Amino acid sequence: MLLGGITAWAAWVANHYKTLIKDNLPDWVANATDDVYHVSLKDISINIITRRVTLSGIKLWPDTTRVNELKELRKKPRITTLEFDIPKVEINGIKWANIIANNEVSCGQVVLWNAEGVITQIPVFLDSAQKKLADSLKQRKKKAGVIKQFSIDEIRLVQSDIKFKSKTKDNDSFSFDMLNCNVLLNDWLLKAGEKNDTSRFLFAKKGRITLDSFIYKKERLFYNITTSKVNFETDKNSLALNDLRISLAVTKDEFYKAIGHQKEIYHLHFPSVIFVNMNWKAMINSNQLWADSVLLRDPDINVYLSRLLPPNKASKLGKYPHQLLQKLKLKTDIQCIKINNGKVAYEEVNDRTHREGNVKFETVNGNVYNVTNIDSLVAKNKICTIALHGKLYGKSDITATFKLLLPDTNGHFSMDGNLKNLNAEQITNTTKALALAEISSFHVNKIDMHVEGNQYEGSGHFTILYNNLKIVLQKVDSSGEKRELNDKPLVSFLANNLVIYSDNPMQGDSVRSVNTYLKRDPQKSFFSLIWKNIYQGLEKTVVKNKKIEELAKKKGKKEGFFKRLFGKKNK
Repeated sequence: MLLGGITAWAAWVANHYKTLIKDNLPDWVANATDDVYHVSLKDISINIITRRVTLSGIKLWPDTTRVNELKELRKKPRITTLEFDIPKVEINGIKWANIIANNEVSCGQVVLWNAEGVITQIPVFLDSAQKKLADSLKQRKKKAGVIKQFSIDEIRLVQSDIKFKSKTKDNDSFSFDMLNCNVLLNDWLLKAGEKNDTSRFLFAKKGRITLDSFIYKKERLFYNITTSKVNFETDKNSLALNDLRISLAVTKDEFYKAIGHQKEIYHLHFPSVIFVNMNWKAMINSNQLWADSVLLRDPDINVYLSRLLPPNKASKLGKYPHQLLQKLKLKTDIQCIKINNGKVAYEEVNDRTHREGNVKFETVNGNVYNVTNIDSLVAKNKICTIALHGKLYGKSDITATFKLLLPDTNGHFSMDGNLKNLNAEQITNTTKALALAEISSFHVNKIDMHVEGNQYEGSGHFTILYNNLKIVLQKVDSSGEKRELNDKPLVSFLANNLVIYSDNPMQGDSVRSVNTYLKRDPQKSFFSLIWKNIYQGLEKTVVKNKKIEELAKKKGKKEGFFKRLFGKKNK
C-alpha cells in the first residue's frame, strides 16, 4: 500500500513538473535571453526519484525582429545568433525545490546528444519605424514567475555538428564547419538580465572543446582550409590543431584560367600547431590573438609558379610581411613562433623551356620572435626577428636571420645568412630549366651574405668562396609542350675561358667580395628583392670581364646565355 502510494505521488508530481516545464520553458528561455530566442520540444520524461529529466526534439531559434531591435539599442555593428536542433537532452540531478522556492533551475549535469547547430553573424540595418519600436521596448516589463537563474555543474555537448556563418555589409561571406564536436562546460551560470561575465567561457568557469574536423569556406577563395583534430582547453590556455592544411580547391589549370596572370599557388601542411598560454579571454571579448608561443612541428610549405602566363601588373608596395602584419585587423601578440623540422619548396615553370626548376629547404628549424601589431608593444620592441637554419636540397647547411622593423611604413629590413658545401649536381637541373645552362662542375665552400633595404630599394654585401666552375650553355630546339635542350659547345667554351672566373679566390689572388644595389620593382615581392641582390652578387663575383659580357649581349641575335645567367630575373 505504501509503495503504491509513493508511486502514485511520484507520478502525480512528475506530471505536474512535466506540465510546468512544457508551459513555462518558452518564457524561461525568452526571459533569460532578453526575448531573443524561441524554444519548442516534442516530448518530456521526468523521474522524480532519480531527479532525471529527458527532453526530446528540442528546437532553439532566434526572433529576428527582436534581434534587430536589440542590435540598434545596444549599438552593436554585428550580431550573432544561434539556431539548434537537438534530438535528445538528458538533465540529471535536478533540484526541484529550487524551481518552486527560488525560481531557479539547478542541476548536476546536462547532456545534449547529436545536436546540429548554426551560428550566424550578420550586419543589421534598421529603418526609422523599427527604431521607434526598439525605443518602446525599453519599457517592456518582464513576465511574472519566470526563472531568474540557471546553474549547472556540468554541460556536455556530445557528437554534434556546428556551422558558423558570417556575412559583411558588402555581402562578402565565409563559413566554417565543426564536425563531431564535443564540448564540456563546468560550473555554468546564467542569470536573467545580467551582463555576460567576461571572465567566463560561454557562461562557464571552465571549458573544453574537441572536434574531429574543421572546414573553412569563403566566397571567391580558391583554397580549402581544413584540420582533422582540434583541442581547446580554457584552464590550460591551450589550443592544438592537428593536420592543418591550406590547399588549392581547384586544379592548377582552373586556377590560372580564372586568375589570368602569373600568381603563386600555395600548399601548406602543418601536422601539429600548438598555441601555448593563449589568452582566450582577449580573443573572445576583444578579438585579439595573444599567446606566449606557437609550436609548428614538421610544417611543409610548397609554392608553385607558372611563367607561361602574362606577368601580374598589380603593385606589391606595402605588402612586405611586417607591413601586412601591421595592417592586420586582428590585433596580435605572439612572443615566439617555434619551427621544428620544417620543409620549404619553391617550384617554377619556365616560359622558354616549359620545364620546372625548384629550390628545396629541408630540416628547417628556428624561431620567429616578437610577432605583434599592438602599438604599445611595438613601441617597446620595434624588431621582429626570424632566425632559421636548415639544409638546402637536404645536404648543404644554410642559415638566415631576418630583422624586420615593425613601425617603419617603408618596410625596412635586413638579412644575414650563410651557405656551406653546395655542389653542381644539387642545382644543375634547376639551372637547365630556368637559365638554359648546365653546371657541369662547381663546389661552393661558403657564401656569406648581408642584404638590407625597404620597399623601394635594396643593397647587399657578398663573399662567395667556390672552385672549379664549368658551365655548358644550351638552347631550345623545338616548340610545343616537349622542348628539347641541346648543348652549345662554342659559346660554352668562350664563357668558361673568357667570361667567368673558375674559382674564388683564383690561384695567387685575394678573395673577391662584392657589393650590390638595385631599385625594387614594385610589382615584385619581398623575397624577389632579396633574390635579385643574391643574383647580382653571384654575377659580380663570377663574371671576369663585364665589358666582354655586355658586348656579347649586344652582338647576340637573340637573348644570349649571359643575360639568361646574369640578366634580370623575373621573379
